[in-house]
Amino acid sequence: QVLIIFSHSNLTMARFTTSAVALVLFAASCDAFAPARGRAFSRTSPLSMSAVDTSLYTFTKSEEIFAEAQTLMPGGVSSPVRAFKSVGGNPVVFEKVKGAHSWDVDGNEYIDYVGTWGPAIIGHADDVVLDAVKATMDKGTSFGAPCALENELAKMVIDAVPSVDMVRFTNSGTEACMGMIRLCRAHTGREKVIKFEVRPYVPTGMVHYTALSYP
Repeated sequence: QVLIIFSHSNLTMARFTTSAVALVLFAASCDAFAPARGRAFSRTSPLSMSAVDTSLYTFTKSEEIFAEAQTLMPGGVSSPVRAFKSVGGNPVVFEKVKGAHSWDVDGNEYIDYVGTWGPAIIGHADDVVLDAVKATMDKGTSFGAPCALENELAKMVIDAVPSVDMVRFTNSGTEACMGMIRLCRAHTGREKVIKFEVRPYVPTGMVHYTALSYP
């Protein structure tokens, strides 16, 4: 956890999880970001930030969409890290992204340091990537059968990781972990698997929560 001090009319301290610090960085990097009750951040030196008067961001549409989401999904989110309970307030609902920028449903613009947690390493909605995706989508969204692009992707993975000789693609981390456990059991001839209850967070679904009676 990281302790961050805000400059408001009354000095307030809030404790943030590491994943929430990215959102604060969004605020510090935009000329006009500010919650409804505060001010925007302006960097005055490499080691300090102070509040300045500027246009306030509004989150009316985000609040409306999140209120509806809470009636449709537990907590109103599809992932616990989006719930904002550890940092206060409600999630910001985003509408579009391009390059290093993102916009929420209220039209507020942000600099994005998260990059979809990694996949958008060359920026959001890159024109070359979009053209390739559109050309492939014209052929269909899913075959449910082998296709030539699987070979191309497999070769890219093998070329990128010297220790990899062959690959198997899966639809989820759970499926990948279950396949790995199955492979290890087949190779070693051992039937038992040890699962640790105390561990850092790893999103491995069923493996994360079950006693692994399967496979």
